Amino acid sequence: MSELPPSDPSAQPKKPAPGFRPPALDLAEARATFKRINGYLHRVVPVLDTAGKVVNFAVQPVMVEFRPRDVAQVVVGAVILGVPVLLSDEATSAARDLPWPNIIGIALLSVGFIAGFVYLNFYRNQFRGNAMQFVKRVVSTYLITLVVVAGMMELLQLSPWGEDPVLAVRRMILVGLPASLFATIADTVK
Repeated sequence: MSELPPSDPSAQPKKPAPGFRPPALDLAEARATFKRINGYLHRVVPVLDTAGKVVNFAVQPVMVEFRPRDVAQVVVGAVILGVPVLLSDEATSAARDLPWPNIIGIALLSVGFIAGFVYLNFYRNQFRGNAMQFVKRVVSTYLITLVVVAGMMELLQLSPWGEDPVLAVRRMILVGLPASLFATIADTVK
């Protein structure tokens, strides 16, 4: 291979623009850390000046833990959208008429939507080290939603647990789809 002639601009090292001075970063200080503030986990990112000195800290809440407040938000979200769907005749008749593979598909779709939404909103940048918290949050959200839906069905006398428990489970799973989606969205409230 032949070398490029010195007059070729790509062969010469590039110089920084005039007046630009890259900050001297102390890598130990420039890294974000995680700290508990009032019992909640936060990401603390140092803000550096042009000299590379820390002048302030940016604090962002990190929602990778599933806490009692999150459980309450899931319950409220499941009730808000679960009741209207539960009271519709379409949900009742669809639960009776749909074959089992479709009901199982709806349950898997519910868990998939929860997992995707939770990953993108809470764990995308900090999944490593928090995978068990992710699984716990997804499974807990779906199970709590199903329990809330079952409780609402019982209170509204729409669950045939004594006569036809299979139909009750089918209704619970069908109503659990929209209820779990709204429960997951309600869980994002900080």
